[in-house]
Amino acid sequence: VSLKDKNGYSLLHYAVCSGNVNMLKAVWEASGMGEKSLANSEGVTLVGLAGGKGWVEGVQWLASRGAPLN
Repeated sequence: VSLKDKNGYSLLHYAVCSGNVNMLKAVWEASGMGEKSLANSEGVTLVGLAGGKGWVEGVQWLASRGAPLN
């Protein structure tokens, strides 16, 4: 998960973009997710990305795992 593309997106960012909570869970668990505030090159966090897509379930799931809400 530490690998990022030219826009600063990791596999976790793409999992959030998918809108699929099962994919997000799988990638999160595989990553060991020590960095809960992971942001892309524009500073958008995982929760910010999910919220920007209107994905309430994703925001709630990430928040329940300790991801910052800002």
